[in-house]
Amino acid sequence: MTTGQNNVPDNYSYFQAATLLRQPQPQYLFADLVLKALSTALPIPSNLGLPGFEIPNTGAAYPNFDRDMFKLASELPSTIFALGVDFSKKSGDTVKIQRPAWVTSDDYTLAGREMTPRQVLSTDPISFGGEQTHLTLRRYAGPRSGGSIKPVGIEAFDANMGSIDLNSQAGSQLTYDFHRWLDNVGVGLGSVGTALYPEGMAAVDDATSAGMFPITIEQLLRLEKTMDEASIPTFADGSRLAVLTPHQVMQLKLDPDYAANSHEHKEFNILYSGNYMGKICNFHVFKSLSLSTTANASAIKVHYGQAFGPGAYMLGSGRPPSVRLSNQNNYGETAMALWIADLAFGVADQRMVYSVRSSE
Repeated sequence: MTTGQNNVPDNYSYFQAATLLRQPQPQYLFADLVLKALSTALPIPSNLGLPGFEIPNTGAAYPNFDRDMFKLASELPSTIFALGVDFSKKSGDTVKIQRPAWVTSDDYTLAGREMTPRQVLSTDPISFGGEQTHLTLRRYAGPRSGGSIKPVGIEAFDANMGSIDLNSQAGSQLTYDFHRWLDNVGVGLGSVGTALYPEGMAAVDDATSAGMFPITIEQLLRLEKTMDEASIPTFADGSRLAVLTPHQVMQLKLDPDYAANSHEHKEFNILYSGNYMGKICNFHVFKSLSLSTTANASAIKVHYGQAFGPGAYMLGSGRPPSVRLSNQNNYGETAMALWIADLAFGVADQRMVYSVRSSE
């Protein structure tokens, strides 16, 4: 038998290529929306070591976390947010916001308002007022593992001889964690919306086999009618927004009524720059892989799209997001870091948000 790597492996060493393969990941549509509305980002220091105890920047730079991102849609308009509060310029951690509340009279007819000759008018006044909601600033941090917030950490000894720069790799990991957390928060805000199902489906567990209740043009038209009857406002161009899963978008395109109800405008719409998809019914439709999908009691996947008008959500910030370095560095032999952000999230009006549900 010939001699080679199989029987004398200790005679051979291996080297690490600096080139990194692709790692597919979804687009964080809601995270992009939040950061755009706040005009902020998470700045990453070039070195995670404390001053005087820098970790060697040896090896090739690690790519940005979004290098391999699968971008399905352009950015959502920041007018989805009713307001953005800069808490750093105010005292206190909670802001109260007023909403008009109109008193409904008991008669809007001509006869009901006509005054008879010498009629004495009442001196008993009706009461009126307003509604109020609030937005509270809180502190958030990441990453999280094992049930608690934990930092990323690197060793100076190992960083000195790697083919990849551990500082930039740790920084990319922090950015990824921050964006994914923001995106999940954004999706969660829309989960409070009123549920609207396809015709014949009234609950998640009604779908007992695949293909029973796909999303349809009829469902979107019914959603448009429902939002019209609820007087939900539209964006500047007279449309509302819907964010659907790729599977829901595929189902819509397979609907025989799709061609008659979809519109692709050649003119450029400044609200939806980039990969503009046009409109389906009266909704600008975006795709997102971050939206919820759950298996029901029959193991059938149920998809949770979202639809909303302008001013559905509220947003606030205090100190800008930042990466914090730990002072526990084992005499300069280790470096640990995490991100911290002072942010506020809220639903301005639950009536503005709808959960567009369907099954596979």
